[in-house]
Amino acid sequence: MSTYPTRAIRNALLAKGYEEEYTHHIVFRLVVRGQRTEIRTRLSHGAREYGSSLLAQVARQMGLRRKELDAFLQCPMDHEQYVRLLQERGALKV
Repeated sequence: MSTYPTRAIRNALLAKGYEEEYTHHIVFRLVVRGQRTEIRTRLSHGAREYGSSLLAQVARQMGLRRKELDAFLQCPMDHEQYVRLLQERGALKV
């Protein structure tokens, strides 16, 4: 299974429509057409790299399957494709 540096995950989230919120973790909330949605995930301040277990949690929080998260992080999936996928699954109503 693949691993990703936390910085790469953060950059992908910010590039594809998520905003950062700082709490005891860093929370990322999806914004679509200027509206904040309920879709969110979080990254730990201390983790330098995310392995398969943490990536599975991030994928679930984002409404994705694990392989889809790879596409999201590696850039074949853009913001519009991601939003469309969430809408098709009924996870996002915007």
